[in-house]
Amino acid sequence: MKRPFSRLLQVWLGALLFANMAATAARADVYDDVSKLIRAKSFDAALAKADSHLADKPADPQMRFFRGMIQRSQGKLEAALETFVQLTEDYPELPEPHNNLAAIYAAKGQYPQAQKALEMAIKTKPDYATAYENLADVHVRLSEQAYQQALKLEPGNTAASRKLKLSQELIKPPAGSAQ
Repeated sequence: MKRPFSRLLQVWLGALLFANMAATAARADVYDDVSKLIRAKSFDAALAKADSHLADKPADPQMRFFRGMIQRSQGKLEAALETFVQLTEDYPELPEPHNNLAAIYAAKGQYPQAQKALEMAIKTKPDYATAYENLADVHVRLSEQAYQQALKLEPGNTAASRKLKLSQELIKPPAGSAQ
């Protein structure tokens, strides 16, 4: 009698494993689909697919991250900001949402907030090279603002003027780059 039960258990476990693999494959497909749509710059279609997925799984951090990237790509900075803020609150251990939040703050000229977000990204992942590079860019922007303020207060300050030009050269996009 133990044999039929054992066989039934094997069949049931096999079916469960197959169902789990099928669900995993389906999830992977939706992530791949959204990613491909983003790369193709089909942002409306990508957002529709992401939102459809999130209707069933609203806590999914990866799809929420994609949603924020899509919103940012569409120029919807406030919506993207809200998405990334919520992600950093719900999943503070993930460095990428902090980094993307910082990018939005920087785009809005809110460099102290960008600095804090990047420091959180680095705290969660100390070997996150992109966050370090972005933090350096934010520091250059903050330096630029400080040199500009120094020149407002003392217009003839040649050292501040020279340093301002150097800082602007550091953050200037390379010739021929799309920005």
